[in-house]
This record gives sequence, C-alpha cells and structure tokens, in this order.
Amino acid sequence: MRANPKKQHSAFKTTRDGTRIFFPWWMLGAGYEVPSEALCKEIERYRRITTFLDLFVIGFTAAAWRTHMDGVFRYGGILLLLALLAHYVIKVRGWTHGLKKSDVPLFTAAERRANIANQHPAKPWIALICGLLFFAFCVLMLVLTIDTGDLGITLLTGFLALIGLAISCAGVWAVVLRWRVLRHLEADVPQDLG
Repeated sequence: MRANPKKQHSAFKTTRDGTRIFFPWWMLGAGYEVPSEALCKEIERYRRITTFLDLFVIGFTAAAWRTHMDGVFRYGGILLLLALLAHYVIKVRGWTHGLKKSDVPLFTAAERRANIANQHPAKPWIALICGLLFFAFCVLMLVLTIDTGDLGITLLTGFLALIGLAISCAGVWAVVLRWRVLRHLEADVPQDLG
C-alpha cells in the first residue's frame, strides 16, 4: 500500500517502497505491514479517539481524587482506563490478525542519530528541567499527603512521583545522547589541515 510520506503517524512508518508498517506498541514490539489505506485510517481514527478519551478520564479521575468525590468516581476512572487498555489490546489483535510481521524497526540507528542532531538544542534540557520540577512537586505532595490518612491520594502522588522520576531520567538520557551524537558527528567532519 502506498502512503503520503508527509502524513506520518507516530505508530506508523512508511518504507522506501511505500509500504506502511503499523507499530501497535511503538518501539516495544514488532511492526505489521498494513495492506490497505482503509485499515490505516481506521487505526488512526481509533487511536485519536482513545487518546482523547484517555486524557479526559485521567483528568476526571484526578479531579475526583482532588475534590474527595465518592469512591465510585475515584475508582471508576481507574477501572475505565483499564477497560480502555483492554479494548485497545483486543482491537490490536483484530487489526494484526493475518498481517505479515515486518523486520523493519520503527527507527534505525541512523534515523535516531539524525533526529537527535536535528532537534533544537534546548529540547533535552527542557525535558530534564520539567521532569525534575514535576518530580519535586510530586514528592512535596507526597510528603504533605502521607499524614492525611487517605491511602488512595498517597498512592496516586507516589505513582506520579515515579513518573516524574522517569521523565527526569529520560531527560538526562536525552542530554547525554545528544552530546554523544554531536561529538560523534564532529569527529566525522574532516579537519582543515591548511
């Protein structure tokens, strides 16, 4: 199936021969060759809708915890997120049933290096700083909520602190990786000896 190279979804990759490959679990799993444009559009539409629903449910659940709503709303949002994930797993199995697995990775090493070299120099630093600020805020909230006796809020802020720590680690990794890629590119440039 041929595709417009300008219209690239993060879960899709278009090969040089125009084949669209769908990566349902992004970099964590194999890709599948998609035979028709209709299936690509169905997948993209479903992913857009579920992303919106996920964000809405996360916001509603956070508001329910923050305003101390009844347990039905608190835990109902978490259960709804789990149901949306289960539905996505079922849809992925349906979409990929009978499709040919691809050997092509989502990103090759050269593509990763090119993406890192072409990104804005402040981007990894912004990720690092935002991750550290988010982590510090969540740790502060965790310290303030431990004494409330509400186990749910304590667990939620602890979980968010772990996410902040993961974002911080990703920021450090991005800064180091960008430095290594740029150093490697500088070493490949021939020096003028004259």
